[in-house]
Amino acid sequence: MIRESERRFRAIFDQAPTGIAIIDSISGKFKNINKKYCDIVGYSQEQMLDRSFQDITHPEDLQADLDNMKKLLEGKIDTFQMEKRYFRKDGEIIWVNLTCVPLWFGTTDPRLHIAMVEDITERIKTKAALREQEQGLNLTN
Repeated sequence: MIRESERRFRAIFDQAPTGIAIIDSISGKFKNINKKYCDIVGYSQEQMLDRSFQDITHPEDLQADLDNMKKLLEGKIDTFQMEKRYFRKDGEIIWVNLTCVPLWFGTTDPRLHIAMVEDITERIKTKAALREQEQGLNLTN
């Protein structure tokens, strides 16, 4: 029964259409990461296990992320979501929608958390293009 449950969990984790990672809440180091997350950031699983979320987060987005993690660790919030930028392995900047929740093993043991990411780069680019187009129309009127 437990083995079947573990196999089912592993299949869900590995085949999820969303990037999923288990991260050390104190250091930010990736402990386990699925293929989709690796595809989004362009690193292999082995390369990601040598990194932290701080290593791939855009500097302008890092403080907000750290502030949210602090609140999560202090128990002030039980989840957070934010749009942020990552640096892909090839240097490209991408946008993701990040959701973080603690991975509780006890009532007050938030040493690990789950990060789920969805690549929203195209949506952000489309919004920016529409804004530019609207601004251009406003200038010509």
